[in-house]
Amino acid sequence: MVQKKQPPKKSSKKNKEDLASYSIIAVLIIAIIIVLIIKFSTGGSTTEQPDLPSSSPTQQAASPTPIITPDVMPTITPAAPPTPTPTLIPSKPSEGVIFADGKLDDGAIALLKSYMNTCFDSLVTLRSEDITHLFADNAYEQAALNQAGNDFLVYRRKTSRTDLRLTYYSYELNCTKITTADDEITILASENNTQCFAMLKGTESKSEDIEHTFVIKKINGEYKIVSHTKEEDHISAVESLYTFTGSNNKAEIDSAMSNVLETLKERIDDINIQIDHAYNEYINDTPAYGSIEFDHAYDREAAARYAIEYALVRNDEWTAYDAYGGNCQNYSSQCVFNGGIPMDYDGYHMWKHYSSTVNAENEAKGRTPSWTGVNQFYSYVKNNKGYGMVALADCNLYSAEPGDIIQFGNADSWTHSVVVSQVVYDEDGRVIDIIICSNTTDRQNYPMSAYSTVGVRLIKIFGWNN
Repeated sequence: MVQKKQPPKKSSKKNKEDLASYSIIAVLIIAIIIVLIIKFSTGGSTTEQPDLPSSSPTQQAASPTPIITPDVMPTITPAAPPTPTPTLIPSKPSEGVIFADGKLDDGAIALLKSYMNTCFDSLVTLRSEDITHLFADNAYEQAALNQAGNDFLVYRRKTSRTDLRLTYYSYELNCTKITTADDEITILASENNTQCFAMLKGTESKSEDIEHTFVIKKINGEYKIVSHTKEEDHISAVESLYTFTGSNNKAEIDSAMSNVLETLKERIDDINIQIDHAYNEYINDTPAYGSIEFDHAYDREAAARYAIEYALVRNDEWTAYDAYGGNCQNYSSQCVFNGGIPMDYDGYHMWKHYSSTVNAENEAKGRTPSWTGVNQFYSYVKNNKGYGMVALADCNLYSAEPGDIIQFGNADSWTHSVVVSQVVYDEDGRVIDIIICSNTTDRQNYPMSAYSTVGVRLIKIFGWNN
């Protein structure tokens, strides 16, 4: 057997240095390989998770876009809210019920529900949905008017500084009178609804006794709306600017209605500027009312409690004026009275209600127009001296507190009074919206910013003097 020759041993100093160098290189290579293995096994990053794929709706729902809440400071310039996400809508589904006492068939009820649902669904997304297809072809003027009203309401809420999208709604439409003539069905109905605004985080805002008049007709086997009117501010605003012609010329109607809508949007833009100015003034120089003197303080909480209790019902101890132009100021005066402000029949400027009969004498009898009239109450506040109510008119809107009075209208006509029941604060304790209660329309815990009226003024109540 041939014996293999053994290689010579490397015992020199240079050989030992080479071996050490090779060992270091080997360690570095192994380390690089380990880093690469870790990098690829974690998707290319060891500190951040990858974005969820856009094609996975389940994963997207796990990390929704946050909604605007009162805890977030609103911007000074009104802007549209973020794109709604499915998580904005709670698990409880929105719903509507039509009560017709068996006097309407399923097709007629389905038409009414389609109209109501379309209007409310627009307020969930703040994108106005089409309702003109629910109207008869020869009723385009009515269709356009209702569409303009819906468009205007959506615009009003969309440009608010707070998030007025609905997270939930429900309604009852009670058909109180149904008559038929010439194949047309006329329906008088009263609407009660509950709305949950995103801003209020689940608080229910209720409105009741909103009057509707529908005229519907079956055409080619399908019910269509011939006309519809509704006693609410956004519809009234359109009606106040549009002149009915009886025409069915779509081009002419669209042009006229477009002008009406642009005018209303300009008014909303103007009031938003005024509100922004008031807000800037409020946060930069919060109004101080410490110099206001009075003998007895106003009980704001008592006034607010009364406002909430009697927003949706009438107090039988008082005369109601719903049938005489509205009960809003009568209700507001009751709230102020319940907050401890006594009736005033002293001097020239008075505020009293001992009965429904008008009485201008300095005696504890009858009533004065200042108790039941919007403008007359404002005049009393501006002019009263000495005994009675101590209040200030035209105060900064964002200085509102529970029990104060807010009036809606414009320079020519102030038509509605409401009572502040609470205020919404941001995380810094600043007022960002005002919650009100009212009669005619009856509203409970409703955001002031959701009103479509273009003018607003605040009356602050402080107390009363002996």
